[in-house]
Amino acid sequence: ERKAFYSERAKIHYDKAPMMSDELYMTMKLYFRDKRRRDVDNYNKLILDSLQGICYNDDKQIISLTVTKAYDKENPRAEIVIT
Repeated sequence: ERKAFYSERAKIHYDKAPMMSDELYMTMKLYFRDKRRRDVDNYNKLILDSLQGICYNDDKQIISLTVTKAYDKENPRAEIVIT
């Protein structure tokens, strides 16, 4: 399942940081392998749900979300900054 995959990756990269409990601003850059048509709002919801309980208590804390689509054939990924 994709949600479990993203949650496991978040645990690796967010290990030992305190869980955020205030209002949050998030910037998400999604790098895809190719330029097939994709609906980015499906990805951002999946990622927001995957980070819940790891980076923050509830995705309702997010008051601003910016999502950008990009391409990297060699290294598809999601880069996320939470402040």
